[in-house]
Amino acid sequence: MQHSSSSGGRPAASSGSEGSGGGGIDEKKRRRMESNRESARRSRQKKQQHLDDLIREMGRLKRENEEFSKKIGEFSGEFSGKNAQNRVLRAEKERLVRRLESLESIIEIAKVVKGGGSTNNVNGEEGLEKFFKVGPTLWVGLDVKSSRAGPSEDEHLIKDKVGSLRGGVVGGVH
Repeated sequence: MQHSSSSGGRPAASSGSEGSGGGGIDEKKRRRMESNRESARRSRQKKQQHLDDLIREMGRLKRENEEFSKKIGEFSGEFSGKNAQNRVLRAEKERLVRRLESLESIIEIAKVVKGGGSTNNVNGEEGLEKFFKVGPTLWVGLDVKSSRAGPSEDEHLIKDKVGSLRGGVVGGVH
């Protein structure tokens, strides 16, 4: 079989001198080879297209991943801020709950003093003083040993309220 470069690298048909019946087989062989080349070219083209698609998909996924990472960073920052804000609010709630309990205690004391009667075995001036001043640093459940320099606003309010309701001085403090 002879090949000719004049037909674009395709094999040339054999000359008729090689044999009388061989021309048909060579033509079939040439067509098969041409078909195989075309099939290989399509396969390479399809493979290249698939590779290009994968590269584009990879780029898209990388961009998407960067966007998600950025959003995660933003949400993490927001979460940290909200978490800190939540801690502050919880501390404020606890402070307000303690204040409410203190004020409720003041109301109960005012009821006892105004009524002039006795509750919880508190009788007369001496009993009220014991009720108000449990120890040298504790007034109605309020601890004055904390870092503050003096009595709290609630402690002053208790002393003033009791003094005005009883018309006198309780425990030597007005």
